[in-house]
Amino acid sequence: MIRVVIVPPEEPAYIKEIENDLQTMQEIVGGYIEVTKLTQGINIICNEEGLIKKLPKNVHLPWLVGTVFLVSSEIEGDGEMVGLKKSTAENWKNCINCGVLVD
Repeated sequence: MIRVVIVPPEEPAYIKEIENDLQTMQEIVGGYIEVTKLTQGINIICNEEGLIKKLPKNVHLPWLVGTVFLVSSEIEGDGEMVGLKKSTAENWKNCINCGVLVD
């Protein structure tokens, strides 16, 4: 299990422990995943075909569409993603929900 911050397009961001597998990640974003760097140490996982599928604009992260989630940019030795530390996840959830990242 890994800790992530899930950011739905029009609802508050929340922290969740998820299975560290492709199927779970695809279920969250609604399709093929794309990994994009947000900051040093944080990646965003989004739907690779979000624009093609005309997913709704994410009001919290307006340069993205659909539901996305944040995860550590660290990778374990076996290539698995690493979850966020509890304090890091709380900080990101709070920043997203208070509108700090909106352009």
